[in-house]
Amino acid sequence: MENLQREDLNPYEETLGILALLEMRLERSREEVVGLLRQMKNAQEGRVRDNVVPNKDAVQVEEIFQGLGRLTWESFVQHRLPLLNLPQDLQTALEEGAIPYTAALELKKVRDEKARLKLLKEAQAGISLRDLKERVQALLQKEASPPPRHKAVARRLAKVNLEALPAEKRARVEEMLEELERLLGE
Repeated sequence: MENLQREDLNPYEETLGILALLEMRLERSREEVVGLLRQMKNAQEGRVRDNVVPNKDAVQVEEIFQGLGRLTWESFVQHRLPLLNLPQDLQTALEEGAIPYTAALELKKVRDEKARLKLLKEAQAGISLRDLKERVQALLQKEASPPPRHKAVARRLAKVNLEALPAEKRARVEEMLEELERLLGE
């Protein structure tokens, strides 16, 4: 508890410290603690029946967070637990204090490593969270929608009756489809 009261902990270290405290007090593994916290959140949001969460443990979790006085267990689940699943580059930047945890969580949404690294450098240079969110959102929209050409080819391919094509052309189309499937599967 005293170690968590130190001022120089970054959010990632604080998250690990709180989990260690919960593990110790509840006498459970980290996975069990994380599972319990998620069950509590789901129960609170009405997604599961209350009797799924052990009441004694839930009360103890609430008491621990009240004793810490820094954040609620609900806020911890929503804002801090996702830090455990950060890509290594973001985790390192966060541990070094190069970016705030809110920027790390925003950058986590970007799956393209090259694009994420570019945005990470901008975040480290001091871009505002608002601007970072806008850039991430624009990138995600760009990633989500295939170029018009892709859509047009997919529509044409869906309409093609391969059996009606001449044998040589059909064989070539089948060959290209196999190549495309192989490339997309990598």
